[in-house]
Amino acid sequence: MAPKKAVYLAVNEAAEPNEVTEEWTITRRFSRHPQVLRSAAAGECELVIVDSLEALLARDLENGVALLAQLNALGVGVRSIQEPEITTEGPSGEGFAAFLEAVQKASKQRLKRNILAGQKRAERTGKTLGRPQKPVDAGEARRLSKAGKTVREIADALKISKSTVHRVLASKMR
Repeated sequence: MAPKKAVYLAVNEAAEPNEVTEEWTITRRFSRHPQVLRSAAAGECELVIVDSLEALLARDLENGVALLAQLNALGVGVRSIQEPEITTEGPSGEGFAAFLEAVQKASKQRLKRNILAGQKRAERTGKTLGRPQKPVDAGEARRLSKAGKTVREIADALKISKSTVHRVLASKMR
């Protein structure tokens, strides 16, 4: 049986896999996810080797799981050097990929819940959220508009954006 063509995704720069084993031959080495996806989509590999799934997923769970799902959709397996029993190849691998997607979804929901809780806590304590508003002299903006100045000229004169000028001028009509 011929060795599978594989690429190595260097999550940990210190790790270096063997160049050839009984099962796979490393044809290229990458350090970025998009490079791996392009190689997989071009049919350059059947397998992606990582030094550790933990390292791949720990950096950014959402992107790591998305990469695994995209590779799975392309029919490309993922195998870890540090955790050889964990692979996305075969039927058990599909289950593992589904499990990781569920973990990612739960992580995303937890993050959303924490953000909303933090926003509510800030509101309860009287803190304002978002970027501080720059004070705008609405009267001056209207005066310049009546004097025939363009929105751009008003924005330049008051050192504000054109969209702020539009908003201020529209608010006088309400």
